[in-house]
Amino acid sequence: MTRQVSEEEIPAASALEILARCGTLVQPAVKVAIDRLHPQLRRMAGFSFGWCDLDGTRKDGIGMSGKGIRQALAVLSAEAAGGSAEATVSGQSPSN
Repeated sequence: MTRQVSEEEIPAASALEILARCGTLVQPAVKVAIDRLHPQLRRMAGFSFGWCDLDGTRKDGIGMSGKGIRQALAVLSAEAAGGSAEATVSGQSPSN
């Protein structure tokens, strides 16, 4: 069962605030998963996420690389369907 949410309950947030919130929730879990990979795959994944250069050198200022749109859409979709962001990131099933 989905709960209806009124517009008054939804706080206004900028796109950057939304991306930062979702990134804060998702990136630690992504980093844990990537750290389990073989070193070559880990370097490729780090490059894909914008965390390092092609040669594996870490980049400063991680977080504003434009790589957070998909993770934000996943979190926002779960919240729109009545789930919690934390449960979405941890992979928990909804307990309805």
